[in-house]
Amino acid sequence: MRKEQILRSATSSVIQIVVASVVLFFLYKTLLRSLGPGDLGVWSLVLAITSIAQVANLGITGSIVKYVATYQATNDTEKLTILIETATLTVCFVFLALMPLAYLAGRYLLHFALEGVSYVAAVSILPHALVAFWIMMVTSIFQSALYGMHQVPLRNLLLIADSILYLVACSFLAPKFGLSGLATARVFVNAFILFANWIALKRHIPGLPFTPRRWNKGVFREIAGYSLNLQIISLLTILCDPVTKGLMSRYGSISAVGYYEMANRMIQQCRSLLVNANQVLIPEFAHLSALAPEKITAVYIRSYRLLYYLALPLFSAIIAAAPVISVFWIGRYERDFALSSIILGIGWLLNTLCVPAYFASLGTGDLRWNVRSHTAMGVLNVILGLALGSFFGSYGVIAGWMVSLIVGGAMLGLAYHVENGISLKELLPASSRLLTLFCLCGTAVSCGALFDSRYGLTERALDLVTFSVLMAIVTQAWFHPMRREIFGWVRSMKKRLIQPQSLPYL
Repeated sequence: MRKEQILRSATSSVIQIVVASVVLFFLYKTLLRSLGPGDLGVWSLVLAITSIAQVANLGITGSIVKYVATYQATNDTEKLTILIETATLTVCFVFLALMPLAYLAGRYLLHFALEGVSYVAAVSILPHALVAFWIMMVTSIFQSALYGMHQVPLRNLLLIADSILYLVACSFLAPKFGLSGLATARVFVNAFILFANWIALKRHIPGLPFTPRRWNKGVFREIAGYSLNLQIISLLTILCDPVTKGLMSRYGSISAVGYYEMANRMIQQCRSLLVNANQVLIPEFAHLSALAPEKITAVYIRSYRLLYYLALPLFSAIIAAAPVISVFWIGRYERDFALSSIILGIGWLLNTLCVPAYFASLGTGDLRWNVRSHTAMGVLNVILGLALGSFFGSYGVIAGWMVSLIVGGAMLGLAYHVENGISLKELLPASSRLLTLFCLCGTAVSCGALFDSRYGLTERALDLVTFSVLMAIVTQAWFHPMRREIFGWVRSMKKRLIQPQSLPYL
């Protein structure tokens, strides 16, 4: 039954990401048409700076998944209820106390990156962005609790509702009110999703009151140590985005930031297909850590091989098709978007391969290398962003971020293998070596053709090269043995879904 739960959770996560990606496509087309790349860049920068306020989270959101899974496994409903109430009240009031400081810090950082009309517009929507982020952080407590209780399909359904409602709200408000309409839409949609998540959580934990009111010092101290490490990781992660965008704005242009935001969101949505499906293993790793630690390595290797098989062709396809995606999404070839997609695609591909090690460490509670890898990424991003940005502009900043992603991911992956006695040969699975060769050659040819197009290669010829590369990658992935295994899982899931006894779980 545990395997069935994991497969259902992973399937629902993939569906959620696919829907969110389609919604994102139409959302950014709408925003690009209504606001233009400049205002889109302003909104992106405001959101990135606002996310620094996540320091008020104290790492509690991430720890909820582990402790909810633990308390549910021991059927300790009372402690589970107190945990959720304590976490909610802590995050809620700490953020409210820090909001004035967050506003002042946000204004200072915006002044560093922007000037003139753009700065005034950004400051005007900063309060809306902070309120929306506060609501989202409280909501994330409830979403993490649903995750820990293996109610991932329900959580993903609410995330789908969030995406669709925000698209509808922005379609009406952004063309009429501009940036202020965009910010207002985010506040109201977040408030609705907050209420919906709380109602969903109460259905599965009847002991929860209508409003959280109990704060338990003992429960808080129990999760504080684990949460502190997660908070360090979270803070280092969220600082990277505003640092990158701020340096891009300083050394490049705010329009470049807008196109970078589109490329980054596209990469993150595609990456989420893999990460969210793999994330469902966190409760499983926590369960195995308590009851059968000897099985953790086998689960890790299995998840790594699957992720490698999926990540390599996915990111290679994104890199190869970046110019075509630009024409399809923006309406023309946009150099800032295409090059941002290629550079980010390389960095996130190599970083994503460490995801199984990252989640295994979260599940077992050993976060030492998670913290060290994120520290390296944060420090390198600042140093390389300043150094390369001053010489190569916004592309230098993005390249610095790419190197930071690669170094951080490599540190975590190598350390996990060494400390757990796993052969380093597993980093390049034997069954995927031919696929790796196809993907490397294909992306090299595609990028080379894009470069040559500046010297006479026609647009039609470039499209033909891109299509040929994509077909070669897809063909090799199709004949990979892992594909047949995945199809077997899908057929098994399809049979299970039509059985009457599976309906109550859904």
